[in-house]
Amino acid sequence: MRQTRIALRPVVVPLFLPASHTSWQLKVKNIGSGSGFNIKIRPVVIEAGFEFGYQFGQVKFLCPQDEEEVSITQTIGDEPHQSEMTKYSFFPRYATAEHRLVILFEDVEGSAYRLPVNIKPAPRPAFQEGEVILSAIEGVPHLKRCLLKRCLDGFTCQKVARELQRQGYVLDDTLAALNLLLQRQLIAADHMNFSKVEPDDSVHITASGFIHVRILSARIEYIYGVLPVTPILDREVASKLAEFVRDEKLRGDLGSFQKVRALEIFHGYLARQRRINATPFSPANETGAAYVLNHIAEAIQYFKNVTAAASFAGDELDFP
Repeated sequence: MRQTRIALRPVVVPLFLPASHTSWQLKVKNIGSGSGFNIKIRPVVIEAGFEFGYQFGQVKFLCPQDEEEVSITQTIGDEPHQSEMTKYSFFPRYATAEHRLVILFEDVEGSAYRLPVNIKPAPRPAFQEGEVILSAIEGVPHLKRCLLKRCLDGFTCQKVARELQRQGYVLDDTLAALNLLLQRQLIAADHMNFSKVEPDDSVHITASGFIHVRILSARIEYIYGVLPVTPILDREVASKLAEFVRDEKLRGDLGSFQKVRALEIFHGYLARQRRINATPFSPANETGAAYVLNHIAEAIQYFKNVTAAASFAGDELDFP
């Protein structure tokens, strides 16, 4: 009798899966031997003082090894309160504290089961990478101090949008760019998740983002690596750069001189694009574009003449 019951027993567990680059989904999966019925997840309260939490939809039936998505409703008290900012706050990737999901289900004979699952916050890749970066630059005190300071400075998305509006970018474009950086964890938001930002949110650069701008933008191998995935609007430039990528694919690698030649073409193209897109409000050398272009130029110059002064000797981002 006991063996029969074990053979019929369902075991329903939660799955936290990415649905796209910007959204996630909660599923339940039956990993047991028997079918599961009337599958429910008890409501979860995240902030007890505000009665902020989540309620979940019911799944009527799951065969063994089947899975199904569960609907999520955010609530304040008993009232629905949908917000993209907190939609995934209880997911391991975004949780800031440990929570418990209690899954209730029945087997084919109507016997009830209760499975508690503790959700622990997953390690945040950007900050782990930041810790590695900090240890790597331990011997450069001024750069370490600057990294710590820059990763604490922040701006509202509205302020960023106002500045970029002077360069001809609309709010939607700015938010799309900020959300792309957020999902790549090159910037972080004040709500401490990496799903989405709105105009009223504040953002600041992460350690990973700082190193991308400050260090990697002056590395030949890094800049060359972005060529295949960078849209090129000039057909002639695209054709020339495609030859380098094609040769690399055939040979397995390119020599340093060939990579630098590709970067010279790429740098010239970016500089022309910057001049074309200039506005009366564009400061000459105070934009991120000017900063990165200068780094690329310095990297090319340093390759050709190792006695040339490198940007690592002193940089405008190194000092407050």
